[in-house]
Order: sequence, then C-alpha cells, then structure tokens
Amino acid sequence: MEQEKKNILVLSVAQGLSITTTNINMINTGLVGSLLATDSSYATLPLSLQFLTIAITLIPVSLLMGKIGRRPMFMI
Repeated sequence: MEQEKKNILVLSVAQGLSITTTNINMINTGLVGSLLATDSSYATLPLSLQFLTIAITLIPVSLLMGKIGRRPMFMI
C-alpha cells in the first residue's frame, strides 16, 4: 500500500510538471515566433501545425494499435 501512495505522488507531480511545461512551451513559441517571423500572424504556425497533425493522425493510429498491437506501433 505504501508503494501505491508513493507512485500516486510521483505521477501527480509528473503530470503537474508536464502541464506546466506545455503552457510555457506555448508561450515561448509565440514570443520567439513573433521575433523570427516576418509577419506576426505566422508566429504560432509551427505549433498549430503540430497540434493539427496530432489531431488528424490520432484516430488512424489508435485503430492500427488495435489491429497490430501497441508495441509494434510504438516501434514504428
């Protein structure tokens, strides 16, 4: 039981840090993109394309995982 409590604490801290770094990444991407881009409307285009690609490929990848298994898909 003690190990389970420790695992829950570690996983909670890891998830909190993950959410925090995701927010910092989004803020920094916009700031750096506005400095580098010639037109500020393109500042967040790379990050937007990353999330769009994840959204588009999520369903086909999950269906393939159901067919051939998770391990082979993660290897791919």
